[in-house]
Amino acid sequence: MSNNKILKTLAILCLPIIVDAQILHNNGATFFVNTGATVQVNGGVKNEVGSNWQNNGIVHITDSFVNNQIMPTPTSGTTRFEGPTAQIVSGSEPLKTFDVVFDNANGIALNSNLEINNSATFNNGIVDASTNKLIFKAGATVSNTPTNASHAKGIVV
Repeated sequence: MSNNKILKTLAILCLPIIVDAQILHNNGATFFVNTGATVQVNGGVKNEVGSNWQNNGIVHITDSFVNNQIMPTPTSGTTRFEGPTAQIVSGSEPLKTFDVVFDNANGIALNSNLEINNSATFNNGIVDASTNKLIFKAGATVSNTPTNASHAKGIVV
């Protein structure tokens, strides 16, 4: 790999990134967020079959997340759902998170399973798990006290 490519890669991994698009479409690539990095996605995410999604930093998402790729169990990273309108988690495979923050007054609907491997924070909005599961893996916790304004309803395991 040339020195120029290495420098560009290091620059991207070290800086906060803002993706201002309708959708971040990962179609066979590796999406990697390094520890300490923040990515703001002003739109949705679509993670396709053959792609690799690895979030070790913080990813803010303002729209829906479609996951069609089997994900490895995450060991770090925070996914934040912070949309101005209702958000949907969907796709053929579960979305796997380490830490997740729900902060959307309009709510988050689970049209596929969402797995939490460390902690969930309910800041604002209802997580609707009526048709799919909000899954707390072994040892995962809720980091704050859910309220009437922010909690999960439906299938929580």
